[in-house]
Amino acid sequence: MCSFSFTVFMSAFQLLPTAPFHILSLGGSATEAGLFLGFLIYASAVSAPITGAIGDRLGRRRVLIVASLAITAFSLLYAVAPSYHVVLALVLVHGVFWSGLLSSSSAYVIDIVPASRRAEGLGYAGFAIIATRPFVARYADRVGHARVIVPCLAMMVLGMMVLVFASTRTTFLISAVLFGIGFGSAYPIFVAHLMHHVADHRRGATFGALIGAFDTGIGTGSIAVGWMGEHYGFSRAFGVAGALALLSIPYFLYMEKRQWTTYASARQA
Repeated sequence: MCSFSFTVFMSAFQLLPTAPFHILSLGGSATEAGLFLGFLIYASAVSAPITGAIGDRLGRRRVLIVASLAITAFSLLYAVAPSYHVVLALVLVHGVFWSGLLSSSSAYVIDIVPASRRAEGLGYAGFAIIATRPFVARYADRVGHARVIVPCLAMMVLGMMVLVFASTRTTFLISAVLFGIGFGSAYPIFVAHLMHHVADHRRGATFGALIGAFDTGIGTGSIAVGWMGEHYGFSRAFGVAGALALLSIPYFLYMEKRQWTTYASARQA
């Protein structure tokens, strides 16, 4: 699964930066070029709960094979598409298979990794932050996921705040390192924490819902930051993004406390 994730994301991140330029070469405008990522992300977000549930019913391995073959076909079709309208139509369908691949691959890893090492296993499977992910995730498995999630969220907020004042290459790199450590570590730990509260036969659907929220946030955030950056400057846009990220910490702590309160009440009853 580590090798699978590596090849999938290497392919994806060759496509995503170049597809907008391909649309421009086909006569599309800058706005239409920006729609490529937006269409992909929103199609993935809308379809993720459905494709995740399909993985639960038909089998994650089968969904992974079909989705991988479909994504390969879409990459080839982009190369021969006669117009940018065709490219944008294709990417809407591409997003459906992309959500199926993401939800089923994560659920597949959870199926084969021991419950006591879930965060570490997800860290290795998504090896997208090689310097920190497996090691921080292994530590989280030992001391408790909730204890490590909050510091990871704080690192993400700190990275965004540094970006507000970044003006040199060094400060941009510092921001990237801080955000990368926080985000790269938080995702597998959060997923492992979530899986403790989900039935085995609902893992694919759960990953689908998670990816749906994840992709909706990416699509909405990228559009919003672009609009704010154009009208008010990127420093203010990044500041708003950092403030929103900061809200994740009290929200997580509140929901975590509520979850345990509900659990304790149920046991007493």
